[in-house]
Amino acid sequence: MRRTKRLPEFINIYPIGIGRTRIKISHISEIGNIGDNCYKLVMVSGSTYMLTQRHVNKILRLMV
Repeated sequence: MRRTKRLPEFINIYPIGIGRTRIKISHISEIGNIGDNCYKLVMVSGSTYMLTQRHVNKILRLMV
């Protein structure tokens, strides 16, 4: 019997200029590229975070 890894409900993200923030994966509204190695993460509540490519890849792996 194979055990499947349960996906985390919360994830730590590291926005540029803020430090560590804990968000709920299901509350992510959209992720968009806004320039050179910079991505915008928009939450359902309307708050936005600026992330680097490395941290966006980590989130996208969990969302699939």
